[in-house]
Amino acid sequence: KNDDAARALCARFFPGLIDRTRGVRVDTERKPSPQLLTETMAHLGCAAEETVMVGDSEVDLAAAAAAGIGCIAVTWGCRSAAELERAGATCRVSDCAELLRLLTNSESVL
Repeated sequence: KNDDAARALCARFFPGLIDRTRGVRVDTERKPSPQLLTETMAHLGCAAEETVMVGDSEVDLAAAAAAGIGCIAVTWGCRSAAELERAGATCRVSDCAELLRLLTNSESVL
């Protein structure tokens, strides 16, 4: 998603829960390049072990793997649970409540 759309979606659906949102701009490589993820981790001062991507496609899974971080695959996006599993998803959620529980849990989710 472009940068404006990504920010608007996070502000609407996850207010106060996401530290930084960054979408594609003219100076950005598109996924599966890990550029967006590694730049965001550097900006926040986060290590890969402290970072998780939430995604809904095999491209998201590939970008997370390229950045060395885990990925929570959501099944309400552009791919089904079966497609995400075939693409290598090891952590899948089927609704926002489950996602919120994972993201706010102090235990490792992946």
